[in-house]
Amino acid sequence: MGERGDILNGHYAIQRVLGTGTFARAFEVRDTDTGKIYALKVVRAVHRYFKSAKIEAKIARDVSRRDPDHTSHCYHLFDEFEFNGHYCMVMDLLGSSLYDVLKESDYTPFPMAYIRPILKNLLEALKFLHSFGLTHTDLKLENLLFTSMEGEARMKNDFDESIRLPRSADVTLIDYGSATYSDERRKGTINTRQYRAPEVLLGMEWDEESDIWGVACIAMELFTGDLLFQTHGDALHFALIEKIVGKVPERMIRALAPGRRQLFDEKGHFLGKELHREERERVREQRTLKEMVGKNYPNFLDLMESCLIIAPSRRITAAEALMHPFFSGKD
Repeated sequence: MGERGDILNGHYAIQRVLGTGTFARAFEVRDTDTGKIYALKVVRAVHRYFKSAKIEAKIARDVSRRDPDHTSHCYHLFDEFEFNGHYCMVMDLLGSSLYDVLKESDYTPFPMAYIRPILKNLLEALKFLHSFGLTHTDLKLENLLFTSMEGEARMKNDFDESIRLPRSADVTLIDYGSATYSDERRKGTINTRQYRAPEVLLGMEWDEESDIWGVACIAMELFTGDLLFQTHGDALHFALIEKIVGKVPERMIRALAPGRRQLFDEKGHFLGKELHREERERVREQRTLKEMVGKNYPNFLDLMESCLIIAPSRRITAAEALMHPFFSGKD
């Protein structure tokens, strides 16, 4: 299986391989009945991968059913079937991920005029998902794909650097593998480390607001070319959060388990006892959010600050963010 011209499920003709990963292989296929082109994800015939794919497919069916006009900027599932023990999912054919494009440009920051429509698409996707109680839980550049790669344009970013990007900044949110409904248990570790919200790091219950923290992490990564929180451990992560956006509110600390509470002093400052000398130096040199954004983009800064409020109940919602002056294009 996997050669050009192979027919799967009677009418999906393989055109080319799109990519191969640990869990699955992706193909571009043509529906011989309609002539339409799709992406086909073929999950490896391993029980845990098969089971996870069926869970994602169930959520994808729900998303697709709720978005009949295909305007949500969330990927759709068109068909699913089993083939020789593999679970197969027929989905939108999309372009490269934001991560791939950023990497190919040697991590050159995107222009603000290009970041704006990307964030708008992402927030529209989250507004839609959150409207029926679904938290994505795994926002990152790898899970935002350009809807089309037709045509490229060379642009200047805000640091007067040249970057080649797809002409259209339209993006689609993918991967519902970790998505969670509001009636499910919402405690425990979620998100890729660098996009993880404070309430998750602190072992507290989380909700849709955790996605909004990830929006700001993505936005700043596109704006600077670097991860906002470059860390692989909790201690440095807490220290960077305090330096970049401020300390954890005292009322959040009072609600923590004793083991977590002792990481902070009585005023909510992170003690940082576990930090190595090199990590302490990194924190000292770390710029604040205001310093990173600068003075040229006050509306962008205000939106980022609203997304990076440490107390999740005070964080801006996706619907509110879409009404922010930043999206008027006058920043």
